[in-house]
Amino acid sequence: MTMSELKELAKERGLHVKKGLKKEGLVKLLCTSESEQASPSRSTTPETDPGAHSRSSSPEATGRSPSEGERQRLHELELKRMELKRLELEAQREKEKEQQQLEVKRMELEGQHEKDQRQLEAKKMELEGKREQRQLEEKKVELEQKKLEAQLCLPTKRGNVSTPQASGEPPKLDVSALVRYRDGDDPAVFLSNFERQAQRCKVPEEKILMYLSALVEGDMVVVLNSLPSDAADDYNAFKAAVSKRFK
Repeated sequence: MTMSELKELAKERGLHVKKGLKKEGLVKLLCTSESEQASPSRSTTPETDPGAHSRSSSPEATGRSPSEGERQRLHELELKRMELKRLELEAQREKEKEQQQLEVKRMELEGQHEKDQRQLEAKKMELEGKREQRQLEEKKVELEQKKLEAQLCLPTKRGNVSTPQASGEPPKLDVSALVRYRDGDDPAVFLSNFERQAQRCKVPEEKILMYLSALVEGDMVVVLNSLPSDAADDYNAFKAAVSKRFK
């Protein structure tokens, strides 16, 4: 075989041919390669032992120290585990915080409800007290009014001894207990009060002006004296004249 053919064969077998190698050396290299391929390998390969690769890839199985990449991977996994734990603790604390806030809010609402109830009860008691006070005042006014009416409707006296009235005779009006009319007073209000007292004492209509004349002054006397003789005892005519003069 020529030198070129030997080099081509060595190239096919994957042999490295040094530059300047002679023909004898090249033949020896090819022979050595053939003898190595013919002898069986005593070492276990991944093809003959499928579990050899997995065992050899584990640092614990081989007894070797983990590589830098493996240590980095373990470190990243540990960081992720710690991060998940931290997030879990934060979620738990947030949940507890929300529960505490809800409890505080519930207690505040209960306290406000109790406060509102107390205020409502106090308001009811206050209103009840005012109602009772108003009733007492109304009774007091009623008693004073009855007392005043009794004073206004006194029987006729002779000296210091009271003489009984004839049966069926109405009580006489005590004009000294009535409010007098002064110039500047409201005539309508004065006449209304006077009429009410006269009605209670059942004063005859023809005697109303007689009692009234003792209580008026100024312009009211002028109106009273201006009545014609045929209306001297006519209270309605007097009221009409007063309304016309003071309108």
